Amino acid sequence: MPDQTRFKGPAMNAVILKPRVGYCDIDDRLVFLDVDRDRYLMIAPELEMAVRDLVAGRVLDAKGLETLAATGLFISSHAAAGSSHPFSGIRAARALCDRAEVTSDKLAFGAHYVAAFLCLAFFHLVARYCPLRMKIFLATSLARSGEKALLPSKIPVLLAAFHSASLVFPRKDRCLADALALHAYLALSRLRTTLVFGVQLGPFQAHCWVQHEDVVLGQDIETVRAFHPVLALP
Repeated sequence: MPDQTRFKGPAMNAVILKPRVGYCDIDDRLVFLDVDRDRYLMIAPELEMAVRDLVAGRVLDAKGLETLAATGLFISSHAAAGSSHPFSGIRAARALCDRAEVTSDKLAFGAHYVAAFLCLAFFHLVARYCPLRMKIFLATSLARSGEKALLPSKIPVLLAAFHSASLVFPRKDRCLADALALHAYLALSRLRTTLVFGVQLGPFQAHCWVQHEDVVLGQDIETVRAFHPVLALP
């Protein structure tokens, strides 16, 4: 997903979403994720109307644009062109879970297990003390080593090793740490993936998962489909 979503406004006075901010539309309400502030939030209905006007290409006056900028979710920009779609990541269509049989190559599986364990240990035990922005930076900084390719035949073994290693760690409230660890682990295995954040309302819940193109890795598709994607990071 691009770092910035741009909205059409007056030629010399437009606003764009800040980097590392995403949003989605759930039951006619807008839900934002601001990574830098480490929070999900909603805005007043009148501000939502302003956002929808901008998405539709309707022009707001300078005061309206300044009001949006005051939320801390938008920044001014002289560039008025660009996509205004709230989520430009690829929607999940299927899943590849981590229930694969252990490979007969025990040495290779052991190496994958150690790598998975180290990634999990880092994000469960060390990165818990970091703000969300730093956690994401640590996980995504490895993504540049990944290859953007079709799923390799070894991916079930990688996921099986990751699943085995994950059993050592606490099972409660673990989706973020697991997703960050899986994202980093697969990057080390030279597979480029996308980190996706999603939300649902009534009651509010947030979730995080890893995708390769339209394939969810390590989770059931039914779990992921219950959430509206709000932000995707490479």
